[in-house]
Amino acid sequence: MQAGLAAIMGILLFAPYLLEAQHSFGQQQDGNETFMEMPIERFIPYGNNTLNVHDIGIDTSRQILFFTDSDNRALVLYDLRNNITKSVEIGPYPYAVAVNSTTDKAYVMHACNCPAGLDVTVVDYSKGIESARVEDTVVGVSRYAAPIALNPNTGRVYVGSGSGSLTVIDGSNNNEIVGRIGKSINVQGIDVNPKTNEVYVIDNATTLYKIDGATNKVVGNVTIGLPPDEVNATGNILKAIAVNPDTNVVYVINQILYGSRSPNEGVSFSTGYLVAVNGTSNAIISPDITKSSLYLTINSNTNTIYVMSGGGIVEVDGLSNDVVLRGYVPNLEEYISHLVVDESTNKLYLQGQTGIFQVSDNDNKVNAPEFHNYFVMLVPALAITAAVILTRRHSNKGH
Repeated sequence: MQAGLAAIMGILLFAPYLLEAQHSFGQQQDGNETFMEMPIERFIPYGNNTLNVHDIGIDTSRQILFFTDSDNRALVLYDLRNNITKSVEIGPYPYAVAVNSTTDKAYVMHACNCPAGLDVTVVDYSKGIESARVEDTVVGVSRYAAPIALNPNTGRVYVGSGSGSLTVIDGSNNNEIVGRIGKSINVQGIDVNPKTNEVYVIDNATTLYKIDGATNKVVGNVTIGLPPDEVNATGNILKAIAVNPDTNVVYVINQILYGSRSPNEGVSFSTGYLVAVNGTSNAIISPDITKSSLYLTINSNTNTIYVMSGGGIVEVDGLSNDVVLRGYVPNLEEYISHLVVDESTNKLYLQGQTGIFQVSDNDNKVNAPEFHNYFVMLVPALAITAAVILTRRHSNKGH
């Protein structure tokens, strides 16, 4: 009886410590998954007068970061090698940016219900960031313009619109508008495979479209629905997209909705899943690789996909589409709204609320212990040890 009570006391004594250890290290989900800290290596502040940054981009060859500064009506260029900043005033409400590292030009769309909201501004930085300047303004591109992407090989720029079209600008030919595609597509996201000259577009619903960049024709589409396990969901919306040009696999963030689909009909809760689609056959490879937030980026050199999830960074192997790493960024207390990867250095840049955080996918990886197994074995062992000690103490007191 005394030993049994002592065993129970032992379990109560040691269980909280094991639970805390399990919480601190996390629980490994499969044998290939690792956990690690990804410390902040550098912080690039926006500035005291900048509160609204909507997008970031990177030129990996020149090592230049770009971010849109809506408060100061500017595109900001940051030289990562020399820590030099240049702000180029481009007009009201700069929103999204696409960078062509082949031509040293950045294309910025404006988001406003104003004349500038129809335009795309072209910034030339070919002579260095200190000489960066507005080279051109492409007017009348699209109302309610949303995402922007480009093909560095052809020079063509693709600008989406929530009003139902995809506008094509020929950056190699005086920035002329050369096409409008899919007049019924409310574009939510765009990415381009420069090797196949195919453009991938997601609408503000459930469809992924494939467009031939040579003909500007829609040549395929696939509907991405709910993952098999989401039986209680009320719907889904595709929110973000990125394509690996080497494998032609398209990755999409599929936002799952619970409750009302319309914000006017009550509270709606959501989560997101990373989905992989074969860009050649349009077949869904995996509908639920991992849960994620609405942001992702790809390092095509390493065939690695990075997504934000639960305040950390999840790394997915593009060959197997398995999660291989869950990274935790200590002391990161800001909401991250976008991320880009420098494929030449494997450094990630996270767009925060007050600045950009640089972290690395380095080699300091440690396999996470499987605490669910250790917990089962250690609690009884420690409880028995405690029982023996307490029983002996009681026996000694009796004598």
